[in-house]
Amino acid sequence: MDRDRDRRGSAAVVWGWNGRGGLATGAVGMVRRPMRVQLPADVAQVALGTDFTIARTEGGEVWSWGGNTYGQLGDGTTTHRLSPSRIAIRGRVVAIAASLAHAAAVTSDGRLYAWGRNHWGQLGDGTTVDRPTPTAIALPGRVAAVSAGFDHTLATTDDGHRLYAWGHNRLGQLGDGTTSDRLTPTRATLPSSARIRRVRSGRDASAVLTHDGTVLVWGNSVVAGFGAAGGGQRAVTAPVAVEGLGRRGATHLAMGDRHVAVCTRGGGLVMWGRNNHGQLGDGTTTDRPVPVEVDLGRRSTVVAVASAGDHTLAATDRGALWRIGTSAVGAAGFRTNSVTVPERVDGVGSQFEALAVGQYAMAVIL
Repeated sequence: MDRDRDRRGSAAVVWGWNGRGGLATGAVGMVRRPMRVQLPADVAQVALGTDFTIARTEGGEVWSWGGNTYGQLGDGTTTHRLSPSRIAIRGRVVAIAASLAHAAAVTSDGRLYAWGRNHWGQLGDGTTVDRPTPTAIALPGRVAAVSAGFDHTLATTDDGHRLYAWGHNRLGQLGDGTTSDRLTPTRATLPSSARIRRVRSGRDASAVLTHDGTVLVWGNSVVAGFGAAGGGQRAVTAPVAVEGLGRRGATHLAMGDRHVAVCTRGGGLVMWGRNNHGQLGDGTTTDRPVPVEVDLGRRSTVVAVASAGDHTLAATDRGALWRIGTSAVGAAGFRTNSVTVPERVDGVGSQFEALAVGQYAMAVIL
């Protein structure tokens, strides 16, 4: 999906719920078909919250737009924005994350900032006070990556061996062996041999991909492989290794509300967890406690995947883009059609840089 650097990140194709202007169309209202919009120059990463968007440029600037009820735009106000506004963060930002109504950013020197809603302590500053501007969060060691769940946050250190979590913990999504909420970062209990490559969080579950291709999950038992297929939900408070990914393991990891999507080293796509909207792509609405393979056609190699809410986007090496699950056009309490088998997304083209999926919207960086 790589292209010339000077053509990168100037635009995106977006669709979904746009009730607060989070899709940068300059207006509000549903975007029912893929629509091209302009972005700040040289955008390298986009993160979609429920009704807002943040973007990181190649130069390390962060911009935001959309809903701002809890200060999730990080501009010091609670004013909704229809167009991008720059967030003031000290240093060059190298990673961003967004979820329900909070966001976070990591700088090149390993500092972490968070802002927005803080009802469960998901910002990690020791309080439950919402923050409309980026607030420095103290962690032991340099932060390498961050992931924002519904009401919890995960961060890894640059040595690859330490994972910290904070916020809501009702179903053990912090991975510290308890179900106690945490207002400040607490270390998750990963196996000592695990070296973290990617970290992801959902509504009430979390996962990491290690350098040897292993996927570890914890939190909601539907995601962790227990209690699925009608068995109810319970807390899984420590990481569990996922079986069924093949001998070579995984290369990419994505997590929706309560489902997980993984690219395998053989170029396949496997998914498991909640399936009430067909988000696992197996043609059913039956929850699956173990990975099921998703059929994207002959000789298709999956090179990227992104998930949130009850839907997933997957891209192949031939430039095809597929969606699975809900249509991502809707707002809370409103759903349109569900796609229980992969459906090709038209109107995007075959040349794109990255995928971004939010609770009710999707974006493809051009």
